[in-house]
Amino acid sequence: MSSKTLDLTGHKLKLIPDEVFKQTDLEELWLDNNQINEIPASLTQLIRLKRFSIYKNKLKTIPEEFFRLSELESINFSVNRLSSLPESVGNLFHLQVLDLNHNALAEIPTSVGRLKNLRFLYLAGNCFQMLPQELEKRS
Repeated sequence: MSSKTLDLTGHKLKLIPDEVFKQTDLEELWLDNNQINEIPASLTQLIRLKRFSIYKNKLKTIPEEFFRLSELESINFSVNRLSSLPESVGNLFHLQVLDLNHNALAEIPTSVGRLKNLRFLYLAGNCFQMLPQELEKRS
């Protein structure tokens, strides 16, 4: 594992440690299988971040600031408690993979339709009634 990758999977973390935000050269951050319930705005200091996974935690919301991480290519928010996603998700022009499986989402922002590089969008195990027309046009 390179110094550009940090894997804190399964450490029973309730918060993302402050030391993480000092590693501004990070390209991959793995926080899977913890007990984290919020993403602090400090995460935006990781401007080189390309892959972010926070699978199987206790997130209920994602702050708008998170979507300023413009280099992100892959995000895994699966198996959390998310009930909504900000429209600003549409600002992640490099995003190729967005995993939202097994949350409490009833809708997805129409801005997801602007993600021209998106190759994989995982939505199983949510509460959707319908998807935005922008997504239907892409299929």
